[in-house]
Amino acid sequence: MSFARLAPFIALLACGHAGTQIATLPVASNPGSWPTPLAVDSANVYAAPSDVAATALSVFAVPLAGGAPVQLIGNRHVQAIAVSMALDERNLYLAARDFTGGSNTNGSSLIWRLPKAGGQDPVLLAQANGVSSLATDGQLVYWAGSDGIQAAPADGSGSARTLLADSFHVTSMALDGSSIFYIHLPVGAVQTLSVRLMPKLGGGWQEIATLPASQSTWNFDA
Repeated sequence: MSFARLAPFIALLACGHAGTQIATLPVASNPGSWPTPLAVDSANVYAAPSDVAATALSVFAVPLAGGAPVQLIGNRHVQAIAVSMALDERNLYLAARDFTGGSNTNGSSLIWRLPKAGGQDPVLLAQANGVSSLATDGQLVYWAGSDGIQAAPADGSGSARTLLADSFHVTSMALDGSSIFYIHLPVGAVQTLSVRLMPKLGGGWQEIATLPASQSTWNFDA
């Protein structure tokens, strides 16, 4: 799955030999340099187009078979810019930078849950700092930010806990049955990126590969 920007629209593309446009999504202003988080299931592509003015947090479901996009949440909820998205069977999880008051100088972030079918307000699961990536296994929601790697119950029944406390930047993360995989970007001068894994229950990490420090290597799946 890939996407392209066509300001003032986000165009979703289903990958093929030439790519087929399946929808365009309006944004409130120039999308700027923030990425647009995407996730896909068997029925829809879900997208959270960014608004450089942070006047709206919008999430759309776009049918893979074609048809009009459905807006799941819109600008009446929160001033924020989405940075990462994950799905389970019923819900969509979103990490967003909080732009309440018009700025995000402290990196304050919000972790939301909302039903993929829409029709309900999003539920705030946690507040965090500098979140850059998010994943879920349906039981817990995991995210990486400036406080390290943290997790909270996906159903909102408990508070967040820290699985790995460290000062680094995680550019992407993914899960399997027992482990968290993440790309570690060191603080300071960067020559290589480190692909690491750690237990979902927390504990030490293990390096499994190093990658050149180029944006083409910053995203992966397990």
